[in-house]
Amino acid sequence: MARDPLSPELGIRVLMHRYAAAIDACDTEALLACFAEDATLETLVRGDEQPVIGREAVVDSLLSARAIASEVRRDHLVSELEIGSVRDGVVLVSSRLDVIATGPAGARHWLAGTYRDECVVGQTQWVFASRRFDLVFRDGGPAEEGTS
Repeated sequence: MARDPLSPELGIRVLMHRYAAAIDACDTEALLACFAEDATLETLVRGDEQPVIGREAVVDSLLSARAIASEVRRDHLVSELEIGSVRDGVVLVSSRLDVIATGPAGARHWLAGTYRDECVVGQTQWVFASRRFDLVFRDGGPAEEGTS
């Protein structure tokens, strides 16, 4: 029996994998396909960030942050995925993000945090309606030490 790609259990897992592959490859088109037209992104790294609104603005923000250290390869690892129930077409999802950075000096655990997402079915697949990222640590230092 074939599994329904629009079921939350399968579709959201596929979305997480699509997102990680797209951000690692800096693939603009693939990232755009991960977000709803009116998507929002909140990244709580320093504590003073404003939400980014709109699919193109979200992707621009993600790719500009990714380009800061372009000489370093980053691999996004998503774990501890918790998929909530569907309510009014929206599924609340939480997950943990760990980023491994590999550069001339070797590999290191570069960043860790948590995502709180609202996912919806787009035209043909699940997409993010909103994402909130809370930094736990960066470059091995706790977030509360002011690393940014």
